[in-house]
Amino acid sequence: MASHAAPVIRDQWRTRVLTARLAIVGALAVLGALGLGRFGYTMLLPATREGLQLSYTEAGWLGTANLAGYLLGCLGAGRVARLGVPGATSSGLLAVAVSLGWMAFAHATPDAAAARFVAGLGGAIVYVHSLGLVGRLPAEARGLVSGIMHAGVGVGLMITGVGIPLVLANSTEHGWRTAWFLLGVAVFSIAPLAWLGLRPPTAPPSSSASGSRRGARSEPAASVSTWACLCGVFGVSYVIYLTFFAAALQSRGLSLQETGWAWAAVGALSLASGPAWGALSDRLGRMITLTLLFALHALAYGSFLLSGSWGPVLSLLIFGPTAWAIPAVAAAAMGDREPDEAVRAFGFVTLVSSLGQAIGPLLAGVAADVTSQVSAGLWVSVAAAAVGMTWSLVHSLAWPARTSQRSA
Repeated sequence: MASHAAPVIRDQWRTRVLTARLAIVGALAVLGALGLGRFGYTMLLPATREGLQLSYTEAGWLGTANLAGYLLGCLGAGRVARLGVPGATSSGLLAVAVSLGWMAFAHATPDAAAARFVAGLGGAIVYVHSLGLVGRLPAEARGLVSGIMHAGVGVGLMITGVGIPLVLANSTEHGWRTAWFLLGVAVFSIAPLAWLGLRPPTAPPSSSASGSRRGARSEPAASVSTWACLCGVFGVSYVIYLTFFAAALQSRGLSLQETGWAWAAVGALSLASGPAWGALSDRLGRMITLTLLFALHALAYGSFLLSGSWGPVLSLLIFGPTAWAIPAVAAAAMGDREPDEAVRAFGFVTLVSSLGQAIGPLLAGVAADVTSQVSAGLWVSVAAAAVGMTWSLVHSLAWPARTSQRSA
C-alpha cells in the first residue's frame, strides 16, 4: 500500500508547488503590468501634466493612448502565443518597463502618448497570458489562483499610493521623472522572474475534479459573450468610481499625500479580494458569487453619495475587500474551458471590459452635464452594478431549471 501511495503523494505535492509558483509569479507579473504600469499613472498624472505643461485635453490623450494600446494588446494576445507564456509575459513586461522609462524622458504630448500606448499594449499581453495559465491548473484551485494573481493590482496601489507622493515630496521639480524611472526599473526586474517562473505544466495536473473542466459546483458554463458583457458592465462601473473617488477626496480638502494614503488603503483592503472571492467561487459557483459581488459594489458606489465624511469611508470599506474579485472570478470561469480556448476567451472578455472602461467616463460626463451635478456619475456606477447583479442573478436562478430539464 505504501509503495502505491508514495507516487500519488509526490504528484500531489508537485501539483501544489507548481500551483503556488504560478500564483506567486503571476501576481508579480500583474503587479508590474497593471499595479505599476497602469495604475501608477493615476498618482503621477497631476505632476506629469504640470511638468510637461499639458492641457487637460492633452492629458486626456495620454489616457486614450494607453487604452488604445490595451485594446490592441487584447486583440493581439493570441498572435504572440507562439512565444509561449514565459516569452509573451516577459516580453510584455519589458515593453511596459521601457514605456515607463520613456515617460521619464518625455518632453511633449506625442512621445508621452506613444509611451502610454506601449504600456497599454504590453500590459494587456501580460495580463491575458498570465491569467490564461489558470486553465492549466486543477479545477478546485482556479478561482483561488486567479485571485492571488489579481492581488498584484492591490500591491501596486499600495506601492504607488505611498511611494509616489514620497518621491515627489523629496525630489526636485523633476521628481515626477524620477518616479517614472523607478517604476520602470521595478517592472524591468520582474521580467526575468516571469520568464523563469511562468512555465505551464507539460501535462494537466492531477485534480479531484479531473473528470470535468468545470469548477467544484459544475454549474453550466455561461457563454463567453455573457461573461464579456458582464465584465464590460464591471468596467463601466468601477472606472467611474475610482476616477471619482480620488477627485472627490481632493475636492473635500485632502492633500495629494492624504489622497495617496486613501488610494493605498484601497490597495491594502483589496489584497484578499481576489483570493477570498475566487476561492468562494470554486465552491459556491461562478455566477452566484458574481451576483453577490455586483450587489456589494452597488452598495459601495451608493455609499459614497451619502452626506458626511463617513460615506466615503464606508464606501472604501465595502469596495476594497471586493475590488478585483469580479475579474478574478471571470478569469477562473474562462479557465474552466479547454486550455487552448481559455486564453482566447479571456482575451475577448478583457477586451470588452476595457471597452466598458472607455465608455464609463463618457456616460458619467453625460450624466453630470444633464443634471449639473458631478456626483451624478456615481449613479451610473450604481445603475451598472445593479444591471450586473440582476443579469448574473437571473442566470443563477435559471440553473436549477436547466438542470431539472436535462434530468427529465
